[in-house]
Amino acid sequence: MRNANGDALANVPVTITVTAGGGTLLDPPLRTESGATSVGRWTLDTIAGLNEITIVAGDAPPAKVSLVGLADVPASVTADTAALSGFAGDFLSTPVTLRVRDRYGNPVTGAGIELAVAKGGGLVSPLVITTDQSGVASGISWQLGRLGGSQQLVATVGGIRVEIAASIRSSFDPEIRVHGANLPPELAAALSSAADRLHASIVGDASDVPVLNFDMSRCSIQGATLNETVDDLVIFALVTPIDGVGRVLASAGPCILRTQSRFPVIGVMRFDVDDIGALSGNGRLAAVVLHEMLHVIGIGTLWRSKDMVLNSGSLDPRFLGQLASAQCVASGGFSACADGRVPVENIGGSGTAEVHWRESTFDRELMTGFVESNADMPLSAITVASLEDLGYSVNLLSSDPFQVPVASAVQPRLSPLVLPTWESLTLPLFEITTAGWVRPIIR
Repeated sequence: MRNANGDALANVPVTITVTAGGGTLLDPPLRTESGATSVGRWTLDTIAGLNEITIVAGDAPPAKVSLVGLADVPASVTADTAALSGFAGDFLSTPVTLRVRDRYGNPVTGAGIELAVAKGGGLVSPLVITTDQSGVASGISWQLGRLGGSQQLVATVGGIRVEIAASIRSSFDPEIRVHGANLPPELAAALSSAADRLHASIVGDASDVPVLNFDMSRCSIQGATLNETVDDLVIFALVTPIDGVGRVLASAGPCILRTQSRFPVIGVMRFDVDDIGALSGNGRLAAVVLHEMLHVIGIGTLWRSKDMVLNSGSLDPRFLGQLASAQCVASGGFSACADGRVPVENIGGSGTAEVHWRESTFDRELMTGFVESNADMPLSAITVASLEDLGYSVNLLSSDPFQVPVASAVQPRLSPLVLPTWESLTLPLFEITTAGWVRPIIR
């Protein structure tokens, strides 16, 4: 404090108080000193913003000292929406919004956030985004992976890494039950992946059905009895001897159907113990497992019961599915499907003919009747749309990219007389009413 001549005035009573912000002031002086007088130890508020002290000394007008508290370095990143979900292959209906805060909860302005998809195989845009004056980064576009399964986005700010999860929107949840000895890890992983794919592709619920004390030996599963309400579908999976090395690799199909919708309630998948190792080694196991699981759902196995096969027994059987044929045309198969019918296999015996798409037309598509030499067997929109023709509610975005090849590009096949059958299908044996009554299917 000084007089009019600029001389320091000592021993003048002084009062210093915090008048803005929630900070603290320790050891403030009670009187001025002959030189500079300390205001004490002023700790600013933890909330960013205006901090102020007011000084009253003698009869002089009050003086104010103001400081603006800034946010500390980033300490947390959070998403505004706790539960994110969307259809497989689609963008989230609401863009992701992230908030960056310091250790006191203050919004951090200008924080650069790096974004990357860690699980699910989807896409995120942009890859780097900066927070605004409110510590918010908005407008983040996240396209979920078409394969389903776990979906995870990682946001990184400095040394802080946060994982943001999203779920695939679907009401169809197939349950895999291992029967007998433990499955090889590769097969267990392939079954889980295939179930995720069905969850992503079929999005509508199948009605709950009570299964009352049903002896699963009637579906060739020994030592199991079901007494529960089945939500959607239960698939029993087991590894068992079938016919030795290199012939039938797998057998699959539904065993019990719902009386009204004809959707499967119980299905069975068997894998030949002598062929599992070879399938795992050449990378085709996941495609073979998904192929078999789609037979359980109804591809091929339910076509006849739903009167979906035209010209059965002829050289030109066709699948009567308008939605599948439309996708066939959209995939470049105008000449094959322009009549509203999809070519069905006409060779290969009972395990292949009339229960798959025609190899000479669709070649490497997953649901043709012949396994490719590598894992490149896409699940096309034709197959997913055919499930909708059967009555399921589906998500076409879950399908793989696929173009119907021109006829000259399809590799020639061995004669059906020398081409071995690699799978066998089982047709449904029973139907079950909404009250849980099971009765044999009369063919």
